[in-house]
This record gives sequence, structure tokens and C-alpha cells, in this order.
Amino acid sequence: MTANPSITNPDMKTTVDNERIIHSVKTALACLVGLSLAKIVHFAIDQWLIITIVVVMCGQVNVGSVLTKSKMRFLGTLSGSLIAALTLAMFDTNKIAAAFVIALSSAGFSYIATSEKSYSDAGTLGAVTVIIILIGQNPTLYTAMHRTLEISAGILIAALFSQFVLPIRARDHLRSMQAKTIAQLRTYYHFSLIEKTDENTILDIDENIVKSLAAQRKLAKEASREPFGMQFDATQFNKLLRCEKEIFRGIVCMHYACDMLPTQKNVLANMPAIKNFHQFMLTALEKIVAGINSKNLANETVTVPSIQPLKDTINVLRVSTHQDDLIYMDGFLFCAEILVIQLTELVILTTHSK
Repeated sequence: MTANPSITNPDMKTTVDNERIIHSVKTALACLVGLSLAKIVHFAIDQWLIITIVVVMCGQVNVGSVLTKSKMRFLGTLSGSLIAALTLAMFDTNKIAAAFVIALSSAGFSYIATSEKSYSDAGTLGAVTVIIILIGQNPTLYTAMHRTLEISAGILIAALFSQFVLPIRARDHLRSMQAKTIAQLRTYYHFSLIEKTDENTILDIDENIVKSLAAQRKLAKEASREPFGMQFDATQFNKLLRCEKEIFRGIVCMHYACDMLPTQKNVLANMPAIKNFHQFMLTALEKIVAGINSKNLANETVTVPSIQPLKDTINVLRVSTHQDDLIYMDGFLFCAEILVIQLTELVILTTHSK
């Protein structure tokens, strides 16, 4: 068996760190451009333009996430500005009316901010915009318009820098995350079916796989919102994700099927056909990861294991297996066949993915 159960990408940490450095430099440059624009246009309180750039760009590295946050923050800014402008038009600088509107709008925007993540930014900035305008010194419709322009300009600068200055795309992160997930599946396979490590370790790997699958969905949404570059193929992604999930489920069920066969567990582990099947699975998953990382799986020769030797071995073991345990034996074989089918599909999909 392969000595090392895990697959790591030695360039992953360097790549992530480089992207963070690039994004940090982009944020600094965007702030300089925003500050220059504020001085040229002579905004009354120019720090809001810079604050907006920092808020939009900090914590959001890829283009899709920045654009999503920009849209939602613009929507929140526009909503908050309209509420503040209507308040000033109807009640002028009446402090009681302003306090009532601030309280009411804060409650409404807070409700939005605690809803689905994609809309939460609209709620946060909507409430902030109302407060900025209504509690400023001598608030007027003119200052309301200026606050709206300042924040909108900051959002626009952040979006343009993210998209056009050394863009970091969500689809590239998605590809890395797919490779990471498949590497985790390989590790999970090794520890749950071959090395038989303790359950806590297996549960930790299980949890990491679930998190990686969820991260892929998030990155896929962000990749689909990136307007330039190669069009994101959502259908292809969903097929890939389904293969990963089915392989995960297959490994889990094989693991529990083995645990339910106390008298045959060691026999299964030492049968040559089953050992060969495990080795083929580990090698295939390893080569898929290498192909995804190199962006050319066609250069990797991935051999999918045959299910027939496993069937022949299971049929031999049936003779010495207790009647009550046959269901677990068949479950083990059924899940192994699912693994072969999904692995074949995964090889095809990753070979043709861009």
C-alpha cells in the first residue's frame, strides 16, 4: 500500500500567500486612487470614500466575492440614502423625527443584515448610510447626495480594481478546492478502509470534507458572477460535485459495512483482490488530484479499478459468511461498484474541465 495516505499541494500555501499579498497591494492602491479622487472632487467628508473601499475589499479576495459585495453595498447605500433624503425633505432637521427614522430603519436593515449572507451587506450599509446622513452636522439634501456619491464612488473603485488590476478569480480557487476535496477523499479512504485509524481522526476528516464541499458551492456562486474571462459552466460543476459526494457516501457506507462484519473484517482486509482494489482507488484519486493541480489531467494515466475481481472474491466469501451478515457483504460490494462508476465519471469530467 501507499505509505503516505495524504496528498498535499506544495505550492498551495505559497499561492494563497501570494494572492493575499497581491490583494493587499491592490487595496492600498485603490485607497490611494480614492483619496486622490476625493481631493480632486472636494468631498466634504472624504474619509467615507476610503472607508468604503476598505470595507468592500478587505476579507474578499476573488473577483466574484468583491463584485457581489459591491452590488449589495450599493443597494444598501441607495436604500439608506433614499430613506434619509425623504426624512430630510419631510421633517427637515427635526431631531425627534430623525431619531425615530434611525431606530426604525436600523431595525429593518438589521433584519436584512441577519438574513441570507448574500443580502446581509445591503442591510449593514443601509443602516450605516441612514445614520451617517441624519446625525451629521447640519444634514441637508445636499449632504445626503454627497454621502451617497462618496460611498458609491468607493464601491465603484473597489469593484474596478478587483476586476481589472491583477484579478484573482473565484474559478481558480474553485479548481484548487476541488483538488483539495479529492485529496481529502483519498485520505479518508485510506484511514477508514485500510489503516483503520481511530474514529475521532476519521470524524475530523469527514468534517473537513463536508466543509470543502460547502466551500465549493460558495466559490461556484461567486465564479458564476464574474463577468469577464471564460464563462463558468454550472452544469459541469454540479456533475463534478455530485461525483465527489457520491464517492464520499460510498466510502462511508463501505466503512460501516466492514464494521458490521466482525468475523469477516480481517479476511476482507487481507484478500488480494480487495488489496488491489484499494491500491487502484488510492492511485486513481492521487492522479486526479495531480491532474487538476497541473490543469492537464490528460497527461495523467488514470486506471479505474475493475469491480469483477471484487465480485468473485465476495462470492467465495459468501460460503463462509453467516446468513445475517450477507446484507453487509452485499452492501460493501454495492458501494464499491458505486465508487467505480463515480470515479470513472470524475475522470471524464476533470479531463474535459477548463
